[in-house]
Amino acid sequence: MTERSPETQHKGVPIPPTLGRLLCAITLHDYRVVEVNSSFGSGTVETRQCRRCNIRHLRQGR
Repeated sequence: MTERSPETQHKGVPIPPTLGRLLCAITLHDYRVVEVNSSFGSGTVETRQCRRCNIRHLRQGR
């Protein structure tokens, strides 16, 4: 079985790297959840990382 790149590992549709960088430049990232922290009363906080540009964002849960 062949090894897939991180860009195509989750979907199966190959995206050229230049198109992926362009999508990230216009803030259409391809996030994956890296870490979820939860505590009583304050809800959850997700750490998400883009598969293409490796930028990390925190997102407050509901």
